[in-house]
Amino acid sequence: MEHIQSLGNHQMPPVHQNHKLPESSTFLADPPPLFTQPMRIRVNLDNIYDDPKACYKPGDVVPVRNTSHLCRDSDILTQQKVTTLMSLLQEATLFFKNVLLVIPTKNDRLIINSSATEQSFCDGVRIDPSYEFEGVPESEYVLFVTTRPAPTDTTLAYARYCQIDDLGRPIVGIVNFAPHSIDVSPEANVRQIGVIVHEITHALGFSFSQFQIGFIKWNWNGNSWVYSRVPTQQILKTDDYPGIGHTVIRVMTPAVRDAARRHFGCDSLDGAELEDGGGAGTAYSHWEQRVFRNEYMTGTSTPFPAYSNITFSLFKDMGWYDVQHNNTYTQNLDPFLWGKNMGCDFVNGDCKKWPLTGENEGYRCTEESPKGQCRFDMRGWAQCNIPFQNVLDDGCNFYESSSRTSCQYDTKFLRMTMDAGEYHGSHSKCFHSSLARFPSLLNSFFRSPQASTMQCYATSCSSLTKAKVGVEGVWYDCPYEGGEIYPINFGGSIHCNPRVADVLCSNANEDDDSWPTVTKVIPRKTTPGSVITVAGTNFKQNITKTKLNSVPCENIVLSETEMQVTVPSEEQFSSVEILGLFYGRFSVIVEDDQGRNAHLKDSVIVSISPKGSSTHAFLSRNGLSVVVSNIIAGVICLIWLCGCVGYCWKVVPTFERKYVYNSVNIS
Repeated sequence: MEHIQSLGNHQMPPVHQNHKLPESSTFLADPPPLFTQPMRIRVNLDNIYDDPKACYKPGDVVPVRNTSHLCRDSDILTQQKVTTLMSLLQEATLFFKNVLLVIPTKNDRLIINSSATEQSFCDGVRIDPSYEFEGVPESEYVLFVTTRPAPTDTTLAYARYCQIDDLGRPIVGIVNFAPHSIDVSPEANVRQIGVIVHEITHALGFSFSQFQIGFIKWNWNGNSWVYSRVPTQQILKTDDYPGIGHTVIRVMTPAVRDAARRHFGCDSLDGAELEDGGGAGTAYSHWEQRVFRNEYMTGTSTPFPAYSNITFSLFKDMGWYDVQHNNTYTQNLDPFLWGKNMGCDFVNGDCKKWPLTGENEGYRCTEESPKGQCRFDMRGWAQCNIPFQNVLDDGCNFYESSSRTSCQYDTKFLRMTMDAGEYHGSHSKCFHSSLARFPSLLNSFFRSPQASTMQCYATSCSSLTKAKVGVEGVWYDCPYEGGEIYPINFGGSIHCNPRVADVLCSNANEDDDSWPTVTKVIPRKTTPGSVITVAGTNFKQNITKTKLNSVPCENIVLSETEMQVTVPSEEQFSSVEILGLFYGRFSVIVEDDQGRNAHLKDSVIVSISPKGSSTHAFLSRNGLSVVVSNIIAGVICLIWLCGCVGYCWKVVPTFERKYVYNSVNIS
């Protein structure tokens, strides 16, 4: 396992007065805002080019902690890695600028006071003299970046702060990235940004040593803001929990406690549990991995880090920051979904006793569990980590995944699939699906859930409780209580788990009732070229397309709730007439100019005459018996093919495992 270790803050760093508080000479009922400045981090890269502790060619010997290190090729920082690191740091600093607010610095300049020799301040980094004499303009934090080799190959990065202001807020820090850990592939960017944001969060105060030093709390006395110290006794709570089986330490500050209660759905929860495993540098400086899993401040890196209100609430409770909850950037961060609304038994109990099915599907696994599942957040496909259990998992096995099995990327999970209408993209999610594209006559034979595999489909939301699944451009409602979706032109179904909208729509806005709907078609039986009336809602929202299955139709919108649709001619049905001949039912689809559509399945029966058509000519030449014989032969071939796919499904996952278990422990 690979770790990101904190260097710790065992000594109080230098203190400097750098803040500017709002003042008032008269009594005010409503205090002026205290935190008004978005967090600006000045990144200093000078030390990556000239650092006696970094490797610049193989064979060099450099100090690492208390030992000597022989430089290898993997310890050398290439130009490609420099470019990648600079891009990742830019994204990470943008994160904090959009998420955190601080008290403005005096004269908009941050003064660094090393107050010691260069060799002992911030691990001996070189400091621009202007930082101490003139100050750093337009900055609330200075971050020195180094690229020294790690103590072990399992260490990705480490960080700490080096200086605080007179309020106790960290204002200078250092973060080291081991060159061997920097991945230049685009698929790794999301994970690596999470690692950098993780490390900077440590350097801003998320550490056990800071929990022991304490926070501050602000109050308005009618004339000015005043602060008081918050001791560690009001930050941490140690207690025994019989359900967990050992003593745990939790952060119990007010905002953290309330955010944890809301997220897990446990009104009696007394705080957020800290990690007790991993040793020095990991223990008690991260959230407990059993409870927080892929939250970005757990001790293990993840391909899809989530950003929770619990961590944001800790920033607020420190007394040095406020959080910009309502801006677009914060609302579009990957939401934290692990354990959401799972209740007190989930957060206070033994993970070995969690249910394996229902709402817990995709969480815990055993030897008897399916080898593959959709992830708990539906981001992609996952495998049980029994062969590669993480030391921070409290002895439990969970489903793990990587970016290679993500629905975001067109990887097809490295396995054979039938044509199931899959779509890979930024809003695609993993579903259990038995879809397969077959002639309509055979559709009813292929709805068996036993044929289900994991597939990726586009998703959207029209409210917090209304999730939609897209298959080849047509949107279907995913029942909140769970159920099946039967897409047009496919056999089989897509399964929606209960409360699937809680996973897919956690960032959705208020109810969007502007989507079109179709409620009725009159008459139901018709012929090519005739006019039918379609009833529904939101037809004046720029309806641009109407179709019968995949066949385009002309339409005239009469009102918000009614339109006339012209059934296509027989010639227009030529590419799908086998569908009309054998099945006869078509679904009406209406779509607006934003790509939002609605349908009423099997709402029209169109009588298509085979006379004069290409189907008629085929029958004339070959006879109906030949057609039937071909269909029977096709069914036999398809059954044989399904058997082959089933065999591959059993074999391929063992091949994939080397791609899946690449999560890394971080500190």
